[in-house]
Amino acid sequence: MIMDPLSGVASVVAVVQLAQLICGVLKEYFHKVREARADIDRMFTTIKSLERILAQAEKIAKRPHTNDVEIFLVDLSGPIGQLKGELDRIRRRLEAPSLKGRLGGLVQSLRWPFRNKEVEKSVQIIEQHKSTLSANLGFQILDFQINHFDIVTSIQQDIKHAQDDRDRKLLVRWLADSVPDPSREHNAARNKYEEGTGSWLIDSVELRSWSSTSNSFLWLSGGPGAGKSMLCSTVIESLKARCRWQKHSISVVAYWYFSFASKETQSISNFLCSIARDLCSKVSTMPKVVEDLWSDANNGQQRPSVPDLLNMLRALLPNFNHAFLVVDAADEYPKTQRGCLLRTIQSLSSLNMECLHLLVVSRPEADIHRSFKEIGRIAGGFREIKVQGIRVQRDIEKYLDHILRSTPFRNWNPGEKREIKSILTSQADDMFRLVSLQLERLGTLPSRAKRREALKMLPKSLDDFYHGLLEGVNDDNLGVLKKALNWLLLSARPLTVAELAEAVIISPDRPFLDPEERFDDEHYILAILPGGFVRILSETSDRGNFEGSGAEEENDKSHRNPDRFSLTVQLAHQSVKDYLLSTRVARQEFRVDRISACNMLKEACMAYFVYVAQAPPPPTQDPFHEFALLRYVSTYWPYHMAGVKRHDEVLVQYLAVNIFQNSLGVSLEQGVIGDNKGYFLANELRFPCSRGSPCEQCARLSLRRQWALRPCLDDCIGSQLDSRHHFLVPDYLMSHFAKANVEQFVARNASSWGTKYFLIRMDWGYRKFLTAEVVALTLRSDSEMGYQYCQTVLQEGSRLALLRKQSPPLGIPLAAMDDMQYIYSQYIQDIVQSDLAEYVSVAYPEQETDFAERLLGVISSYYDASRQMDNESELLRRALEMHVTSVILERKFILDTDSLYQVQDHLHQQYPEQSAPIYAQRQIKLAFFLLQQQRIIKVLKDWGNMMWAINSSISKDKEWALAFSVFVTLILVIDKIIGAAYYFCEGRIKYHGYQVGLERAEFQKLVRLTQRELFDRCKEIFHWKFKTRKGGKAACNPIRDGAEAFQSMSKSVDLNVIRFVKDLQNIVGDFEQDVRSYRSSRQDMDSEYTDAGRLALIFLNDFLGR
Repeated sequence: MIMDPLSGVASVVAVVQLAQLICGVLKEYFHKVREARADIDRMFTTIKSLERILAQAEKIAKRPHTNDVEIFLVDLSGPIGQLKGELDRIRRRLEAPSLKGRLGGLVQSLRWPFRNKEVEKSVQIIEQHKSTLSANLGFQILDFQINHFDIVTSIQQDIKHAQDDRDRKLLVRWLADSVPDPSREHNAARNKYEEGTGSWLIDSVELRSWSSTSNSFLWLSGGPGAGKSMLCSTVIESLKARCRWQKHSISVVAYWYFSFASKETQSISNFLCSIARDLCSKVSTMPKVVEDLWSDANNGQQRPSVPDLLNMLRALLPNFNHAFLVVDAADEYPKTQRGCLLRTIQSLSSLNMECLHLLVVSRPEADIHRSFKEIGRIAGGFREIKVQGIRVQRDIEKYLDHILRSTPFRNWNPGEKREIKSILTSQADDMFRLVSLQLERLGTLPSRAKRREALKMLPKSLDDFYHGLLEGVNDDNLGVLKKALNWLLLSARPLTVAELAEAVIISPDRPFLDPEERFDDEHYILAILPGGFVRILSETSDRGNFEGSGAEEENDKSHRNPDRFSLTVQLAHQSVKDYLLSTRVARQEFRVDRISACNMLKEACMAYFVYVAQAPPPPTQDPFHEFALLRYVSTYWPYHMAGVKRHDEVLVQYLAVNIFQNSLGVSLEQGVIGDNKGYFLANELRFPCSRGSPCEQCARLSLRRQWALRPCLDDCIGSQLDSRHHFLVPDYLMSHFAKANVEQFVARNASSWGTKYFLIRMDWGYRKFLTAEVVALTLRSDSEMGYQYCQTVLQEGSRLALLRKQSPPLGIPLAAMDDMQYIYSQYIQDIVQSDLAEYVSVAYPEQETDFAERLLGVISSYYDASRQMDNESELLRRALEMHVTSVILERKFILDTDSLYQVQDHLHQQYPEQSAPIYAQRQIKLAFFLLQQQRIIKVLKDWGNMMWAINSSISKDKEWALAFSVFVTLILVIDKIIGAAYYFCEGRIKYHGYQVGLERAEFQKLVRLTQRELFDRCKEIFHWKFKTRKGGKAACNPIRDGAEAFQSMSKSVDLNVIRFVKDLQNIVGDFEQDVRSYRSSRQDMDSEYTDAGRLALIFLNDFLGR
């Protein structure tokens, strides 16, 4: 019953008023009746003390949610009611009826109405009820405090739950970042499911035993086209339903689909991130290990390593009664790297978690079979289900029954349907895919007679079917189809229809792309592709987005979507890829050579950059809409460039020079300067990749446009672009150095970028764009007008470029330095396994010891991580490159000759009987040589400053471009040639017994002569004489002197300059031709450095005129 809170308060107030009234009367008696003052005082004190308790009761009664207090206060038999009765009795005795007459009043005023015993009794009664009231109020206060504590605790729990939920979302978002959504492949597989198929697997004893046995492992194996992915999706749906039914059990289903068509799915890191993400989203309490890993990753700004992810799974799995991990298409992981995946699966199984149930689906490849048998031997609980025989045949029959009841087979004769079902089932050979392709072909035939004839000539295998598809290709589309197949086979991710239509018309030769060759309808490319070779997927969500999988579905070729980027094209099946890469191809012109195809894609990426650079700004100001392939090329060109092998180096160098010349509008062959004079930043951020390499050329090319490549930033960095120049810094500089160090580095170089002041903002962390191991560094011009313009555009919500001279963000990979991977690996291994403290004290100045220790700590972490992966050489190479180039870049120490020999002696002491220090010595010598090379590069930097200034100050003269082409050619060729000569000299010392001092002195002399000759010739080209002004070199102003020098030149191109450029070209061409001839005649790989070095010395001597 809910009481009126006023009733309790009124009861208390009534008693309070009554007590106050009595106290007032007692005061009068105290003054008039002297002989009873002791009793009066005692009664007054008792009643007065009651007021304090009643006041407390009144406060409690006024509080909300105090129904128990209300009942207690209004109860007549309670202490309040009893007190009120006793006080009423005392009041009546004190106010007894007056005696009549004046004498009676006088007598009453002198008479105390209570006897001593009566006072004693009243005081006891009041004290008794007061104690009862006080005790009850204490209990009520205590109860209220307990309730209050419960409320506070509940609020704290709610806050904690909200915080945990927020942290869980952050962790899930961290793990999902840049990871493709496996539900896309899962939904595509479910679309092929027909009711009843796969029931034999769901009801099998093996699957039921696997799902109920602790730490179980099941391998579902089957041949190509057997419908394994469809069965895998069926198992996943069955497990999900089981988890929903078992409310008392905490269970989770996590799955991953490897796909030959997507490099993003062929990543162990992505695979483990996806599994961990699914577990994190279901766990009730996040383990501390997971939170620590998040914290160690700079609060989610860095990707977790594979060992970290395994530790994360080890911490998450005990929170579940059952954790079902399903992995499909393990055989579609690249075979050369599959050992790493198999070891990871072994690591998962060896976690020895009772809740873990691991299911892997693949072809019965030999290496997979050996690995899984080993898992069964070590961990036990291994089972295998083979997808073959009568089980598959029954599924095929169910599939045909359903399909033959649908359009376009509904009008066929029932007898014909039975005949077709019988023939297709008998010839299926356990291959769902073959049956599907055969039925698709029959469905295109218009009459029963033609279908009967076709049944007699049905292909007996997938190869036969693919032969027939290629035989039907129109010769007019032969070239386009070959290019399309190359792209579909080797692209880093599935291409959209618009991207593929653009890719097939790229040429590695001028003009690289002719806009008139574009298809009127981009979907025409789908008509050229054989239907059985490809599948078309419609995407309604971004790749790698875990927020929702969208409504992906597989479509037939006739599907059309008005959004040109909403359809993706990929090979229909792994068997198609195997066929095209094999020697079984019927028409050999369609056989794909992997190396040639890789080169084609590599050249196409670089050529497309040039085409974009030369094209006028798009009218829509959206380059990704105008240039359909630009998003793919700007993101994945490092992936294709990574395939450059030693025997391709000359070709790639030539292509880099050719592309860069075209980007400047310069033709070295004819000495003609083109009309294109785009903005170019000559001294960009110095990336630690080989100067003159294709990577650097593309990096420079990316910085020269007068309009911005805008949408990359939203997708990758997640912030509005408000920069004048947008640079990218290698990942390890951002990950392993303090932000302040990078800012100082930028500040030191800001003046060479043509603007005195920069506001620096760094976007730290990994994003979807960062597949090339880079992070973004944003520089904004300190221009009030420009900044206001940025803010205006931002307020208007525009997605266009904010400033005219922005530069596109483009990934810069870590460059391989002269194919020294093996030496890099050995060197780092030696350093990590040795005493780091001694190495630091020897190789670094004392004041830089902390810096050195941080570097070596990073190297050590790379080395530890590499032992868990099947990519040790690559990780160690990155670590070494970071160690060498970062130190040089930051100029933290000078490795002179003395310190070089000290390090060598130290290593000899550490390894007196081992050969490993030889590799370490060679690498230290390389670092020493690179430092010497900085003197040449510094001179080249000065030339670049001057030419860039001339470009900015003289808009009409074009002669600078020809001079600049010389500069680029020198950078591209000289460093490579000097490096080859260096290795040649070191090889003669090591293998042929040449004298160390004499040989190295001769080489250093050659380097100094080359440096001096380059400097003098470029001074001649630019007519830049330091002594032409008073004050000499100190008074030289590159902008002023360079401008005057060019103003004094004749309008015609200097013949001496042209002759020099042609001579340089001839020498380079001869050098490249000699390299080819030497390498074709020499079979042993060890001789390559020797041959290249000998030719390098010849070239340098010719260049110096010796």
